[in-house]
Amino acid sequence: MEHKLSPFEVVADGWQDAVFLLNPSGAILWVNEAAAAVVGRSIESLLSLKVTDILTPRSSEVVEAALRSRLQGGPPALIELDLFRPDLSSCRLEVSLSVPARGEETLVAIGRDV
Repeated sequence: MEHKLSPFEVVADGWQDAVFLLNPSGAILWVNEAAAAVVGRSIESLLSLKVTDILTPRSSEVVEAALRSRLQGGPPALIELDLFRPDLSSCRLEVSLSVPARGEETLVAIGRDV
């Protein structure tokens, strides 16, 4: 059965910013084309990873703390993260991490190359 895009996915897929939808454990549920381009991986390969799999150890710690905070009702986070690409180059993203609606367990991470 083919995945039907939600209205959010339709809009976000055209954005220049990298967009990641994550579950509470950090597994990547959906990414747009910009996210795949920034990370240097295909969309399909990203969907088999957790966000911490593409981050430096220090950035992984920052993300895990931000995920816990947001899921416990903390304020939206604006954080800088360093990620590794498959070619071993790195990239820094400024990421806004938020929960789209109360009670939702899906997190939205929107990143911009800095």
